[in-house]
Amino acid sequence: DIENTVARTWHISFDQIRKQDTLAADFLSFLACMARDNIPASLLPQGGTLMERIKAIGTLEGYAFITERKQQQEQQKRGERFFDIHRLVHLASVGWLKKRGEWQTWIEKAYRRLFEVVPLGGHATRDTWTAYLPHAIHVCEMADVLKEKQRADLLNRVARCQYTLAQYGAAERTHRAALDLTLKVFGPE
Repeated sequence: DIENTVARTWHISFDQIRKQDTLAADFLSFLACMARDNIPASLLPQGGTLMERIKAIGTLEGYAFITERKQQQEQQKRGERFFDIHRLVHLASVGWLKKRGEWQTWIEKAYRRLFEVVPLGGHATRDTWTAYLPHAIHVCEMADVLKEKQRADLLNRVARCQYTLAQYGAAERTHRAALDLTLKVFGPE
């Protein structure tokens, strides 16, 4: 009963946000596809003016759907903001999107955004893209939603980044997972 009450209250709040601030609703739907912790603001979908984006984040913070994470010193220097989404809000968001038939759409949007921002390794923008990796891995774990080729493509990028970070064991496991998916899609030839 308690969980149903929380979910009902959340659904009412989310419906209100959808009516008042569609960008905030879009951000929350996108965040439902990410890992719950340490989400960089730069990962959020592009769109809206700077003021609209600030207002949307403020709306989500005002409803206590997201909280700003204390920044580490190197993050403060870059001016990047990071957010966490509460576990129950995350769970309710996923359930709400599935109930409305929008889960697949938002996973696709998350995949496209991550494919856009996660590079093929390299040290040039390493400080930025390392924060995206846990979210890319999280999206890749959604085998029932994401197409195998998409998962393989994103896993390949993650593996190249892991290699750049000298995480050789993780890079090998990720490359093997990407190879298995690629073989499944295209065959051995």
